[in-house]
Amino acid sequence: MFEKLFGSKEPQKQTVQERNPAEDAMARAIANAKQQDPLIGVKLGSKAFLDTLINALKNERGIHADSLLGIIGSLGGFSCQMSVRALNSNPGFITVDGNDGRRYFFGDQINIPLAQSPHSFYNVAGGGAQMAGATSFPDLEEMFGYVAGVVGCPEFGIPRIPENHRPGDLPVNYVRDIWPKMPGILAQHCDTPEQWPLFFGLTAQHAIIFVKNAIDPALALKLVMECAIPMSKINPEEYLSR
Repeated sequence: MFEKLFGSKEPQKQTVQERNPAEDAMARAIANAKQQDPLIGVKLGSKAFLDTLINALKNERGIHADSLLGIIGSLGGFSCQMSVRALNSNPGFITVDGNDGRRYFFGDQINIPLAQSPHSFYNVAGGGAQMAGATSFPDLEEMFGYVAGVVGCPEFGIPRIPENHRPGDLPVNYVRDIWPKMPGILAQHCDTPEQWPLFFGLTAQHAIIFVKNAIDPALALKLVMECAIPMSKINPEEYLSR
């Protein structure tokens, strides 16, 4: 599904002669708009990426809302760790070796873009839940504690969501299959890796509003974070190596 959508390889850089005039015009318009709104590229890019995911998931029965949210949550959580790595070659994460033989990473460097800063993935996604009518919100302290407690266990990375709202695949598989396609997309819309969690937070915000008739906004936000928190902790070398 996603190979067909994003392509199996990173697209080659276009030459001046190969570039689409419409793309050039859009790039100039965004560059001009950034003078008034520095985040305009991230905002427009998040909407475009949501449309891309919707088209990828669409079938004769419509969109599987839970998978859409699971994908965005998984990528969003993972982006919090990857953005820190992209900005700092020695991020100083707290390293935990699980009983499963895998390595996991913790620390405020990850948690700040994930859930603690005003533009964190959670706060921006939560804005979508609130706009869609949510009146209750996830207990983040419990969720972080749970994830830390099941590191290296079979339960790790499995969203604690009612069976009828489970995504179609596990978060780790979404990360493995889709993240390798993301660098080009993020580079196109984000000025710095620091904006990656915001990009996915906005995507989640739009998605929660888009699917509000299919899944309660409060549950939608919980699903997103049930995927995001554990995926922010996994070892990229164990899931992205080819």
